Amino acid sequence: MLLFDIRVNFTFFKNINRFCNDGDLFDKIKLKGKFNEYSAAYIMKQILSAIYFCHYKNIVHRDIKAENFLIESTESHKHLDGKTYDLHNIRLTDFSSARTFKKSKNLTKKVGTVRLSINTQTLQLAILYCA
Repeated sequence: MLLFDIRVNFTFFKNINRFCNDGDLFDKIKLKGKFNEYSAAYIMKQILSAIYFCHYKNIVHRDIKAENFLIESTESHKHLDGKTYDLHNIRLTDFSSARTFKKSKNLTKKVGTVRLSINTQTLQLAILYCA
């Protein structure tokens, strides 16, 4: 994820990203139905890297969902197994619910898209389904 700048004041902070015109990850999932393991791993690495970067900068996004990852570009990559895979380069967007945080203080407020709130068991089942 390439982040050009973060601007913070007492009320808001804004992130300035590159323009992405290939839609969002949710639409791509609906269109494809299922990703192969190689492409899914490539996407997951970017998702986790984006979250790590935000947390490293003491920013919590609070609304992580497929609709908030825009596809910047898609590259075809020939893997060692001889197959060609589409690799989607994604960017985390929509920081409207995001806040800065202090590592010494726990966050307790529930924020984000309510219909997408999941528990640990649901997440484990999703991971097993993808494996």
